[in-house]
Amino acid sequence: MNGFRSNPACRCERCRRSGLMGPVMMITVGALFLIANYTRFDFHESWPVLLIVAGLMIFLRSSASTEGHVDRYMVMAPTPPPSAATAAPVTPSTHDQNPPSQVN
Repeated sequence: MNGFRSNPACRCERCRRSGLMGPVMMITVGALFLIANYTRFDFHESWPVLLIVAGLMIFLRSSASTEGHVDRYMVMAPTPPPSAATAAPVTPSTHDQNPPSQVN
């Protein structure tokens, strides 16, 4: 899809996945620092994992379905109700003017 723009209010698969890049990268950085503390691999040796994870996330986002996508610029605003000046006048019927006083 050319010119795709993510919409936070949209619930399609691609829009939902677009918000995962930041959290996944933070988790990856934390895991790499944890690995650096408990193994012989330092962060300067394992940082390419960040590129692999970023590429994987971009691939997963771009291959996701856009079925049901709502573009943020294509959402139409609700139309306002017609004003009293443009509305057709309501004429009361003769039945409403003289209600029966007695029911037989």
